Amino acid sequence: MFVSMSDYSTEAVEAVRIGKVLNVILFGPDDIEVAAEVGFAEVLRFKLRAATEEGEIYMPYVATRALSHLTILVEGKLDQEITHALLHRALSGAPGSRPYSVVPTMGRRGIPSIAAVLSLGEGDEIAALVETDGMSPKDSQEFLQRLEDNSLVHPIMVDPGVERWVGMSRFDAKRKRQELYRRIERIDTHELIRNDSSFAQLIRLLTQKT
Repeated sequence: MFVSMSDYSTEAVEAVRIGKVLNVILFGPDDIEVAAEVGFAEVLRFKLRAATEEGEIYMPYVATRALSHLTILVEGKLDQEITHALLHRALSGAPGSRPYSVVPTMGRRGIPSIAAVLSLGEGDEIAALVETDGMSPKDSQEFLQRLEDNSLVHPIMVDPGVERWVGMSRFDAKRKRQELYRRIERIDTHELIRNDSSFAQLIRLLTQKT
């Protein structure tokens, strides 16, 4: 078990995932925070299950006990920040929207395994935002097929990445945070829903009647 209160980079987690032997479970600051509420043993059991059943070393603790909850999986912390902020704006005042949580998997490789573990819980639905940056059409199709085999998972392909929703590249979104925040505050979310099929698909999942 390895604990980092400063969290991990996506690159570090992905590097460990592609190693030949996975004999470590990663705890981040969010895990420690929630452990203070639900108990360390509960979080550890959750992570051990992910490691045992799916070989997943980085499994954020997700307690999806709310009715009709939607867990949204994204690849990294920046994606989490952008997605959460835009959904907050788009759904503000929207009647009947579902409760949701945005969970970073710290790399694309973690999405299928983390989705598989979560789907073994209370039957809550999962939206998986898959960024196509760096993927060939064949790789995209194979990755999509892995997710579609799980009936509780709704894969959403975002080309090339979540940063597109605010009109920025990943490079600029990481290094120009003030500009990123300005764009999030100024963006017309109604127009974004009309013009971007991936964001519109996510909104439909959150506003459809269950």
